[in-house]
Amino acid sequence: MNNTRFSVAVHVLSVLCVSDGEPVTSSVLAASVGTNPVVIRKLLVMLSKASLVSVDRGKAGGARLARPASEISLADVLDAVVTSNEMTKMHSHPNPACPVGKSIASVLDAIFSDGFEAYRSVMKQHSIASLAVSISK
Repeated sequence: MNNTRFSVAVHVLSVLCVSDGEPVTSSVLAASVGTNPVVIRKLLVMLSKASLVSVDRGKAGGARLARPASEISLADVLDAVVTSNEMTKMHSHPNPACPVGKSIASVLDAIFSDGFEAYRSVMKQHSIASLAVSISK
């Protein structure tokens, strides 16, 4: 998987956590992540829809956490920016005439689903606040 949205979202939320409620611009967030502000703005839309951040527009605007960092689990972040299908995507053209090709997708889908739920369960045990504490050590 070459999807970094989850790790970038966690990075962004961690920066917002340590900003002590002060709004942080997409340019500052992008500089911290090492990406383009447009990427950050698209991600902030996803995080805002999930009620994890609030975004103030305008010259003095920026993003801030929408609720306490201790109430934002990494599973919340995962749910906001990644679908289980993206994490466990099956290759697209197995041969239906092959005994393996005709069945592999349904067999792997069940395993992938279980794996995603196990991963999500671990992410639920960690909050943005606990991550920020670990980062500052």
